[in-house]
Amino acid sequence: EFMYLHSNKLAELQELLSVERTSNSGAKGEIKEWASRLEHYKRTISELEAGRLSLDQQIANLNAALEEQGATFRSQMSSKDSEIKLLHKDINSLRAEYEKLVEIKQALAMEITIYRNIIEGEEKRIRKVSRKFSRVTSGSHENDSPSSSDGESSVKSYREVDTVDGKRTTSYSSKSYSSSRATSRSNH
Repeated sequence: EFMYLHSNKLAELQELLSVERTSNSGAKGEIKEWASRLEHYKRTISELEAGRLSLDQQIANLNAALEEQGATFRSQMSSKDSEIKLLHKDINSLRAEYEKLVEIKQALAMEITIYRNIIEGEEKRIRKVSRKFSRVTSGSHENDSPSSSDGESSVKSYREVDTVDGKRTTSYSSKSYSSSRATSRSNH
């Protein structure tokens, strides 16, 4: 009976051992499966972290490039703004100079007009005087004979031609001695 109990007990223990072994082998398989999954997740996490680091580096590079472009753009804008200010200053000074030149031109045009009127008036006056003098000298020329009683020479008149502002003006001059002057004065 003792042997029988002992063999029963041994059979139960062997059965329990085989169940435990089966359960252990199943647990080992699960552990292996979980270990392989864990390794897979670790690899995935490491790949994702490497990707994230690469993306962070790209973002940092893009931010640096963007900042550099922004600084370059701001520098160019500042340069262009200062250039525009200089051009505005030049334009204003040139405009002021132009306005001064226009004023000078208008003043010179007025002055030229005034001098032209003066010259034309003088030319008219000289023509009138020349005509009168020509009449007087020609009248006295007719009255004087070649043999004068005083022995003085006769009046000699001649034309002088001058050029004023591109216009030809003719004036008459007379050379005479005192007696012919007195004669011309008396004919007036």
